[in-house]
Amino acid sequence: MRYLNKTSLNIICAVQCLRAFAICDGCVNRNAGDYFATCRDYYGRIPDNVIAKAGLRKNDMDFRLVLEFTVTDEMKRTRFKRLGKFVLDPCG
Repeated sequence: MRYLNKTSLNIICAVQCLRAFAICDGCVNRNAGDYFATCRDYYGRIPDNVIAKAGLRKNDMDFRLVLEFTVTDEMKRTRFKRLGKFVLDPCG
């Protein structure tokens, strides 16, 4: 089982914000690329040491976990030191 931490939360928020932007950009800009590919490329370019600190891996399973993870208001309000009370991946 893997638990949430400051770095994993930041990565999740960054990738999900990029997804939202890419989807909106695609609605406005006909030349916009596929949001999934854009987000996958971004995730793949995050430095390995940052990915490791987040307790993640650079594979499709973890990328999909990051893309689909539900960030709650409680998580956003929780002190970084206490984020470990939230499960990131129960199978992990």
